[in-house]
Amino acid sequence: MNEDLITTLLEQGEGATVDYKEEPYVISRESTSIGGKKLDPKYFERKKSELLKDILAMVNAFREHDSHILVGVRERPGQSAEAIGIDRDAIHDEADIQQFVSTHVEKTIVFEYKHVQYRGQTIAVLRIPFEQLAARPFLSRNDYGIVNKGVTYIRQGSHTDIADSDTLRAMFAPKNAAPTHAPPQVSLLDRDRNRTQHLLIPFRRMRFPDLQSLPDFTDQRGWLGKKFGSRVNSDYWREFAACASISLNSAWIDLEIINTSDVYLTECTVQIAVTTPDGRPAPAHNYMPREPTRYGEQQRWRKDYGDFLDSQKHPAGDWKTKELSARSLRPGDKSGLNNRLLLYFGEHEHLNVQYKVLAKELSYPVEGILVASISGAFDDWTLEKLKSHASSDQLERAPRHVVTSP
Repeated sequence: MNEDLITTLLEQGEGATVDYKEEPYVISRESTSIGGKKLDPKYFERKKSELLKDILAMVNAFREHDSHILVGVRERPGQSAEAIGIDRDAIHDEADIQQFVSTHVEKTIVFEYKHVQYRGQTIAVLRIPFEQLAARPFLSRNDYGIVNKGVTYIRQGSHTDIADSDTLRAMFAPKNAAPTHAPPQVSLLDRDRNRTQHLLIPFRRMRFPDLQSLPDFTDQRGWLGKKFGSRVNSDYWREFAACASISLNSAWIDLEIINTSDVYLTECTVQIAVTTPDGRPAPAHNYMPREPTRYGEQQRWRKDYGDFLDSQKHPAGDWKTKELSARSLRPGDKSGLNNRLLLYFGEHEHLNVQYKVLAKELSYPVEGILVASISGAFDDWTLEKLKSHASSDQLERAPRHVVTSP
């Protein structure tokens, strides 16, 4: 196994065919991987069965290539996984693992278990060849630890689940049946979670005729606060108005994807780019900028606020990959986003939500455009109204026009 393949697996992230294990598996009671202590028999059996369950889930997964379990690897969300290595005492013989698995599984699972050097670290790699797909399902012949007899464990996305009746039917489907490659359907969801291609969001927006006309914020503390407290933020009213403009002119949205084919889709992701009707990029994030404070340093807030609105950081055509709540979709399954998307409309009434759906089984991305529109008029805010919201923290508690259920 070469270094390039290990690098690719570390960059790929966990999914239906890749799993990372930071701690080594427990194979013998003398293992020092659990604090160097001899394990209680029941605890030992439970820990050892984790390996059996992971292998069963991997070999039963819907896939088009080999599966790999990398041991001595730490997952790092948003970046490549890190090879941290395993101790010499945690290096196990492949023959012991092969014998253990064959003892508990009804059919023979072909796999290889190797220890490899990767950039100064020893890691273990368990590879399960793709060719065994036709022999599924693989089951345990007896109850052992956390593994139950006769249960079909399956890797779906980055999780191990128990296969339900629909999944089992898909496993036993005739191999020569012509699959229906209907593209996934993508929709926006309204408050009642009804699907639509054009989402209409009713709410009244706010604006200030002239932000720069707002006065400086003056120090309202006593003499002790003025003498020993943090520096007053003279721009507070202008900054709070800018923050309120984002909060009260934005809407949270959610997408839903339905697998309308009879093909099992794995490692699904969606890429999104939000633009104005004339094609310019529009801010779209999964967070709301923090509110400014009356006292103290504001550099961090100003950076967050600038990053949120800076279209140069989000050029048109800059696609953001969004994680789905379910990365594997059986025929008929649906999934939303892990984190909803916040759209900032500003002066616009309509925004285009362009999407690309990707999956291992799709030969090309499924692309389309959804539209989100707002129907409310503008309310012109005065300084008095702004002060009322700031003093009562109403902005902090505002629903921020959430359009779907949490």
